[in-house]
Amino acid sequence: MNRLKSLWIKISEFGLDKKDNQSIHSRSIIYCNKFSFVIALLLIQNFFSDGYHGLFFYSILDAILLLFLLPVFLLNKLRFYTIASIYLVSYCNIGIFILDSITGKDSGNYIYYLDVILLNFFIFNYSQKSIILINFLITSLLMICLELTDHSLFLDKSLPNSDKEYLFSIAIISNGCFMYFCMYSIVSSHTRIENQLQYEEKTLKSIFNFSPLGIALLNSKMQIVSFNTNLTNTLSRITHLEISRNQNILNYFPENERLNFENYFNLARESRVIRIEKNFKSEFTSFWFDITFSPVLGNNKVFHNIVLTLVDITKRKQLEIDAQIAKDKAEMANTSKSHFMSTMSKEIRTPMNEIIGITHGLIAENPRNDQIEKLRVLASSSENLSSLINAILNYDNTEASNTNLKYSKIISQTNQANE
Repeated sequence: MNRLKSLWIKISEFGLDKKDNQSIHSRSIIYCNKFSFVIALLLIQNFFSDGYHGLFFYSILDAILLLFLLPVFLLNKLRFYTIASIYLVSYCNIGIFILDSITGKDSGNYIYYLDVILLNFFIFNYSQKSIILINFLITSLLMICLELTDHSLFLDKSLPNSDKEYLFSIAIISNGCFMYFCMYSIVSSHTRIENQLQYEEKTLKSIFNFSPLGIALLNSKMQIVSFNTNLTNTLSRITHLEISRNQNILNYFPENERLNFENYFNLARESRVIRIEKNFKSEFTSFWFDITFSPVLGNNKVFHNIVLTLVDITKRKQLEIDAQIAKDKAEMANTSKSHFMSTMSKEIRTPMNEIIGITHGLIAENPRNDQIEKLRVLASSSENLSSLINAILNYDNTEASNTNLKYSKIISQTNQANE
């Protein structure tokens, strides 16, 4: 049983691109393959049945019709999906017309046109209305033509009544099988679609109800259509009113902000996504919220609803404020340090330069020999000490510049991450 089911699935999806199995054309391709295979089975059954009853001409006709059915699968394999569907309907229209014109009205082959009408609506989707209409008109014209020619355009006058009765019974049985398959396809398709819709509905409800965002769906009058639990928890920090459906969302915001929110709502109705950050203050504390107005558009981009989302960003804002305070303190400390180092640089270097200058002045005044050596040691030590002080002060200034550069880079990266 599993093998037969696997074979049926392979036949149904023959030529279907797996990457495109969710597209609007996949349904048409699958039904085209299914109906082609069912028609092939009916032709094979008729081939052996006609041969068994000695109607070899009709067995040959069944074989020819079976061969002309193979291009449907070939066209689907080559991904000419629309051409394959048009070919199948045209094949059925012409084949039934020829068969009924040969066997006459008593054979009942014209009943197959009911199946062609159903087939036309099965394998074409709603975006191909013109093709459906053209095929329906062609089927109607062929049926009118059969009536005008009394179903005897190619009638075999030698066909006995017993053979006509047999052909009529075969037509009834085949048509019944085809109708049963159509009904089965409708029911199974409806069941599959219903199960898929139920699954997607449950998934969307889970996402909606357990989302970390506060979400509300608003209609054109700004009334709440639906909302999740997190919205109630979020708005409870702003208002003590109980959230309920059909209430205006503005009722749950401070009066001084309602006009602004109405403007945001009207901007969102123009197919624009509006995102803002708002601070709401109460008696003892304040809260920050990231608020988004997102339009829901239907066919032809017609406005339907607005999705309002609220996210509590109080902690993030507090971190940003703390970071800004730390930055300001660091900048103030760095400025004080720079001022201190600038002052110390002047206070230290001035006396050292004076000592060095006086020492060199004493050496130039021809001191005694016992004084020259001491003055030279004093001059050399003073210059070394001055060089060491300059190096220390310059190194400190360089470190301060690098620290400012690194801190500015960190702040910049933090701001980009928040955005």
